[in-house]
Amino acid sequence: MDFEVDGARYLLSPQCDREHDYALSDLLPGLHALRLVKRTEAAIGLVELVAVYPAHDGEIETAPPLPALRLEFIGDSMTVGACAYDDGDEHWDRRETHDHRASFASLVAQRLQAQHQAIAVSGLGVSKSLVGVRAHQIFDRERPDPQSPAAAAAPAPDAVVVLLGHNDVLAARRAGEAFPAHFTPDYVQLIRAIRRRYPAAWIICATGGMFHSVRSCALRRAWNAAVRVLQQTDRRVLAHRFHGWSYLHPRTHTHAQLADELVGLLTRILGSPPP
Repeated sequence: MDFEVDGARYLLSPQCDREHDYALSDLLPGLHALRLVKRTEAAIGLVELVAVYPAHDGEIETAPPLPALRLEFIGDSMTVGACAYDDGDEHWDRRETHDHRASFASLVAQRLQAQHQAIAVSGLGVSKSLVGVRAHQIFDRERPDPQSPAAAAAPAPDAVVVLLGHNDVLAARRAGEAFPAHFTPDYVQLIRAIRRRYPAAWIICATGGMFHSVRSCALRRAWNAAVRVLQQTDRRVLAHRFHGWSYLHPRTHTHAQLADELVGLLTRILGSPPP
């Protein structure tokens, strides 16, 4: 958990299962911007903001308006920003090196001056997952649980970026099975469900970014086949194969490269951000 004061970041370690007070005691008089950020994905603990109390005779001002451009990202641990700050071995027992703001998704939103939401679960797949759910079961839920209530209606995004398939490769290999033969129809079903939810949005079907998804011929064939089917009837479905990739989870420099690629694509279809 981070909090930012006027852009300066501070890492918090919230106490488990109880409330804790955090005081900011060295701020100068005047208007300050406070931003709270949960760095890790929804399944890694819950954080609740109970209250903010201004000191002395201070007041809480209305937050500035959100940007007009809206983006949504649907994906797995790459979209989460898992292990983004790791150097060498990856650490899953401690999550300080996981930070969604370091992910390509957050970087794209920053570069395009857009608001964004990420529906991302480490291990998530389309036909096979390393976790107990698949993308079509939770992409429109409040939490990554098929039994969770449907997410409340909100303004539709201008573009949705879907980066999935890596865990289908890994889950099949770990089970000693072939790549899922039904990946293509499952992927088509998922993208069409996203289209029903967002009738006018651009949908970017992305692939790559990590070694196993880059090198899997079975995934490449199935993804290409799905894209061909989708584009026959939907002109606002685009495909992007990332040039940048890493063997393990992308680190910050690889996320920056992935973001560069998407910024170029999204700028062409959505226009440049304001100066």
